[in-house]
Amino acid sequence: MKIINKFKNKIGFTLIESLVAISILSIAITGPLVISTQGIASSLYARDQIIAFYLAQDAIEYVINIQTTNVVNVDNTSGWLVGLEKCLEQYCNIDSINSTISYTNAYLSYNSSTGIYSYSADPASPFKRKIRIHQLDPMKPDEVSIEVVVTWLSGTYPRSFTIKENVYNTWGA
Repeated sequence: MKIINKFKNKIGFTLIESLVAISILSIAITGPLVISTQGIASSLYARDQIIAFYLAQDAIEYVINIQTTNVVNVDNTSGWLVGLEKCLEQYCNIDSINSTISYTNAYLSYNSSTGIYSYSADPASPFKRKIRIHQLDPMKPDEVSIEVVVTWLSGTYPRSFTIKENVYNTWGA
């Protein structure tokens, strides 16, 4: 007696074959998507880190400019750090665009038409910046350390970038 397979002539995929094919396809698609998502997140973090570096360097350059102007334009009787007293041994905010120093803990504003960060009425950016000028050695009053800390929120994670530079009173040397 011969057994006849009644499904022998049917063409198509079974349910299990279809599920296996869909699983393989979804795994093949999700891998590159995860990698591209991580790449975008890394590029956004790198962008914010570069902006933080430039904001910190802007504050350093402003302090050096004030110090150099004091040395060049003053007979050095007033001191080489005149105008920066608010930042000596305490954190302050410097707005290099408006030439102001304050103690507010405000976010920097970003003007999208000029590309400039300042403490103005423009929309707030995610960046905060604080500056401190520290006397390194009381026996050597001609050397200070400038510390700038830039903080921002990257997604839900707080980020921070710190830069330090020593400045010397070359006029008194």
